[in-house]
Amino acid sequence: MTFVVDKEYQINEVFKHEQTGKTLMCVQASPLCGGCVGDDYADCGSNFCCPRDRKNGISVIYKEVTGPVEGMLYRACGRLFKLLNRSHWGLTCACCTKSGLMCSTLDLRVFGEMTTTDWCWELVEEKEAGAPKAEPKKSSDRRRLVLCDADIRNKSTEAVKEYNETDGKGYPKTETTKPEAVEERWIKLGPTRHDGDKVYFCILEQSHIQSSFTPTGDCFNASNGYKLYSIACPATSSDGCCMRGCNPGCNFDIICMTSASHEKFIEAVEEYNATNGCGLPKKAEEFPKEGEEYHFITSDGERISTNYMTISLVDRSHKALGNCFKTEADVSYAADEIAATLKRVHEKLGY
Repeated sequence: MTFVVDKEYQINEVFKHEQTGKTLMCVQASPLCGGCVGDDYADCGSNFCCPRDRKNGISVIYKEVTGPVEGMLYRACGRLFKLLNRSHWGLTCACCTKSGLMCSTLDLRVFGEMTTTDWCWELVEEKEAGAPKAEPKKSSDRRRLVLCDADIRNKSTEAVKEYNETDGKGYPKTETTKPEAVEERWIKLGPTRHDGDKVYFCILEQSHIQSSFTPTGDCFNASNGYKLYSIACPATSSDGCCMRGCNPGCNFDIICMTSASHEKFIEAVEEYNATNGCGLPKKAEEFPKEGEEYHFITSDGERISTNYMTISLVDRSHKALGNCFKTEADVSYAADEIAATLKRVHEKLGY
């Protein structure tokens, strides 16, 4: 690949190099090109680095920017800025000019983060870019505050408000708990071979074995009723299939099963991978079913039992409202909770 710089940059000027994704600086150097970022590439094109390709006839190389350097130049919005190692609170930095930019904005573009207030970007005229460094004019003893970026200004306002409202004590800190990281589990199967009603395959990869095979142990119960075990060696079982286990010597043993079993096996493996070995949540059994006895609470608070009939509008209404309970203890508990809730509501409303 050829290292390319598409235009001439001034000495000490930094720029974003699209090819490498790095921020580079044009630095004066000998014609030998040593230490240039282009050394890492097989070839260099005409990169405006040789004396014959540059207007000032000076050889340069391109180095990656790793931090602030005195005299560094950067062009933004058609204006040229120079990085100076002096107090940010001067009168000639980007924050105090009509350039429309802030020193912190230029920091983020060049370094990816803001520097300290010991550095500032000064707006310079083009003719000053390559000129010898001049002694900065002494500023007067006048002191002033310069407004910062909107984000910093907003945070400062919030801090002052909190200080005043809490008499300097600050709001109580709230602890945020990070969500528990889910351990990833997976099984990767090899190619299958079909021979009549028989299917042959092996296990290529398996992230966990034995007691760590699932969060609860060495058996995975799929929602289709198929079970995956991790005990010793890959092999079929009466109610599922054994995966890799404690014997690594048989990790690539061929497994043979019928086509019907293989379909259920694939469903189980897909569910294992999709849920990190946890399995899908079990669906609650329907209650009550046709003809099944259930208990309910009447409008005047009585507890009554009956058999559920789909044709009964009353039974369907009870089921839709959740007014169906399996035992007398359950319906009594529900009635007491409802009565207590209604009492709290009345007290709150002042009835």
